[in-house]
Amino acid sequence: MNKAHIVPNFTRPAGQRWVMFTPEAPCRAGNFWILNTTQFIGQFNWSLTYHLDSDIPRPYGKLRRVTPAPDKNYDAIYSSKHVQAAWFVSHCSTESLRMPYVHRLQKIVPVHIFGKCGNYSCAEGSNYRRDDNRRCFPLLSRKYFYYLAFENSFCVDYVTEKFFKLFTNADVIPVVRGGANYKRYFPPDTFIDASDFDSPEALGEYLKDLSQEKDRYMKMLRKKSEYEYVAVESWHCKLCEKMNKDTGVQWYPENNMWTWFFKDQCNNPKQI
Repeated sequence: MNKAHIVPNFTRPAGQRWVMFTPEAPCRAGNFWILNTTQFIGQFNWSLTYHLDSDIPRPYGKLRRVTPAPDKNYDAIYSSKHVQAAWFVSHCSTESLRMPYVHRLQKIVPVHIFGKCGNYSCAEGSNYRRDDNRRCFPLLSRKYFYYLAFENSFCVDYVTEKFFKLFTNADVIPVVRGGANYKRYFPPDTFIDASDFDSPEALGEYLKDLSQEKDRYMKMLRKKSEYEYVAVESWHCKLCEKMNKDTGVQWYPENNMWTWFFKDQCNNPKQI
């Protein structure tokens, strides 16, 4: 769709629910600018997005406490690791400037980049997006101390599956960088937040020091293993459930879905 193909004027029948649905971050959601045009303002009255305050929240995953925690040989796990960090990435140029950030980080610690933006692969002919559990995760657990779960955009509540999947039999510590409030929603001491550091270099020094402190690093791995990734329920079912229990609509700023979801929701860095 482009500006020459805007849907003609229309009016939503009273009592009907129109749902604005997207799994993408605002700055990557394509033609959703159309929501801020006259004929769309006030038309959509339900939301189905990764936003946690959506009418139907659809996060990329959830974490669940595991009881009892898995019994693993953490001494052996630690002893096999010998490279600081791995990063699986297919989009090299992004709003979050994650590639320039990683290039500076690499001046302090080794970071092996897999996928279209790097020179590493899990196995010959492997596709990390399809084979991550079968081929890539064992490699992560065996070789690397950290995995860079860096988002393509700094947007409120935007945490994609790359973070959650690390809680599926991957004995590696996630290093996160994004626009979500990770400390509010996820267990402490199960990840490292790049926003806690003034620069990529400062983060690199911290990662290097932590990897050399065996007891401290293993304590963090044990804590992480107390949680597991859980796929979210089908949004189709959640939508049907909400339609059958229809309790009305929530208030959206200016009666405009674009204002709520897009305006001032992303704060991408201008430089690194």
